[in-house]
Amino acid sequence: MRAFAYEHTSKAWAAKFLTSQSDSVVLGTRPQNSYGTRFILGEFNIHNRSGGAAVVGIGGRLPQNMWTAGQIVAAGTYTDDTTDAQDSDANDFPLTTLTNNDGFGVFGLVPFSIVSLIVGTAAAGGSPVWDLAYTKAGGSWGTITNPYVAPVFTAGGEQLIWFEPPTDWAVAEAGHGTGVPVGSYGLRCRATTAPNATAGLLTNMVVGRMMMTTESVDDNSVLNNIGGVEIPLPPQCDAICAAISTADPQNRASVSWRYSG
Repeated sequence: MRAFAYEHTSKAWAAKFLTSQSDSVVLGTRPQNSYGTRFILGEFNIHNRSGGAAVVGIGGRLPQNMWTAGQIVAAGTYTDDTTDAQDSDANDFPLTTLTNNDGFGVFGLVPFSIVSLIVGTAAAGGSPVWDLAYTKAGGSWGTITNPYVAPVFTAGGEQLIWFEPPTDWAVAEAGHGTGVPVGSYGLRCRATTAPNATAGLLTNMVVGRMMMTTESVDDNSVLNNIGGVEIPLPPQCDAICAAISTADPQNRASVSWRYSG
């Protein structure tokens, strides 16, 4: 490692990513009275003890003032519902309706790559199918065809949307739909085949940016960074956190980090 003073954290966590914005569930937070600008990750190990192969990554949490969310209907109109996405009131943010191609959008002031969604009411009836799309230049939407974890809202509890930020991701324009947050990076999730009995409802969501995301990390194996290579997080991240696509209270992260000026 380089000649810097590092903080060190080692802890287990029971969620896949984060189930709330609480600082008690992250690996590190910004030091008080610091003049630094971003987290720098040094050596780390993310230990998958979930019982099977999983997607594993480490990264940062985005503060709630960096993103918005709301519903998007099939015709393209966006209705902001950020308050309900960010509070802990149960079942107050619709993820779906019973109409094909209705859904929701998440818009960040900076690119993001993971969304933890706490589903209070699971979608039911029929065989729902969801797709993911992102804002491209010129008002068009591009399809994310190979996410690390695709959206599935037919079960309650914590569900993930986890993907690699597209190289041509651009901020939203008026052409992306009536009412969209122009100037933010948009992710759209629609039920292309909607449930026909019960619409999915959300309690809250948390948004972050993952680094070094790796698929198929075997049970009892680790994702690690050793040898002195440092990984900077985006300066907008306000906490360090890890993610494993299958939750287990024995999943563990050990990370050395500093806050850079």
